[in-house]
Amino acid sequence: MKKTKTKRKKTGSPYVRSRIELAAILGCAPRSITRWMHKHADDPTVDSLRSGNGHWHVENWRAFIAKHGLNVAEDTEPDDVDSLSSVRLAQERLKLATLQRREALEAGKLMEVAKAAQILEEMCERVKMTMRQIFEDELPPVVAGLSAGAVRAEMRKANDRFLIIMREYANKLPGLP
Repeated sequence: MKKTKTKRKKTGSPYVRSRIELAAILGCAPRSITRWMHKHADDPTVDSLRSGNGHWHVENWRAFIAKHGLNVAEDTEPDDVDSLSSVRLAQERLKLATLQRREALEAGKLMEVAKAAQILEEMCERVKMTMRQIFEDELPPVVAGLSAGAVRAEMRKANDRFLIIMREYANKLPGLP
């Protein structure tokens, strides 16, 4: 059996889902609705303007506007344009502050990298000088005429001495653990 789809008639609901829809129906700006609610917050009918599920009651809003003599035509765009431009201005200021903060961090990191490069360069120079002193100047006269085992033992001592000198030097460098 083939089912036929029946079209339902759309009935005019007394509620709308959003403040923007309500503003379109009333002919005002969405910001005006919020402002009116805050301005007349002490009025007990404010609670009836929205349903429990967050929808806006159109007829109650029309009665509220009439009761308080609110002029919908006067409250359309200028305020919203001003608030929109102030929001955009705040967003641009936030973006600028974020960029400035990021640039400052990057500048700090570049300084740290430059400092680390300088420390590394000093360390390499120190390694080169110490190796030359131990292995080119001090060790050859000591190992001259020794057997292979004795040369190996002297080399171990020279390596240990080299590592001790390098650890002492590294402990004197700033920023290293």
